[in-house]
Amino acid sequence: MAAARSLAAAVALAVVLVAAGARADGPRFGDRGTFAFGGDVGIGGQQGIAGGYDTIASLELDPAFDLFPARRVSLGVGSVLSTTIDRTSPGSSYVSVSPRLGYAAPLGERLFLWPRLSADFASLWQAESDGPTFHHRILSSTLYVPLDAFLLPHLAVGIGPALTQQILHRTDSGTEPLVTTVQLLVEIAGWL
Repeated sequence: MAAARSLAAAVALAVVLVAAGARADGPRFGDRGTFAFGGDVGIGGQQGIAGGYDTIASLELDPAFDLFPARRVSLGVGSVLSTTIDRTSPGSSYVSVSPRLGYAAPLGERLFLWPRLSADFASLWQAESDGPTFHHRILSSTLYVPLDAFLLPHLAVGIGPALTQQILHRTDSGTEPLVTTVQLLVEIAGWL
């Protein structure tokens, strides 16, 4: 009886060790050749008095893709597609493309600090009431430092600060003052 229990325990231990070894040998997030994807979708609105009572609705899609050409080093591109619908004026559309470089630093089995630095090339079309549509061309740089927690083996939720500094902001009528933005962002990321 004791021998049967010992044999069962030895078999169970062997299965656990083989499974753990197989899992450790497989690719992990940030390994060379892995591919990450993610982003977010936003729907929002605001109501207020700014030169009159107004209601604004917005829709935003922010897809992103990253490849790890070397262990823990990522090269990728993020983008933003956004539009606003204004009840009393024409609204605006925003498009940006952001090539980026990142480094995924493991902080344990399921946590990664994945800072990314990007160059952001953006266009904003903003229509004025009873007037022309202005085209804004914006160049900025963003540092995003999220802490990603893998809730499932290939799916993470991350949160972290982002600092964006405009480098150039031109419109059809000249240059605009440069803006610095600080945000707390949440992301959802998967990897293959």
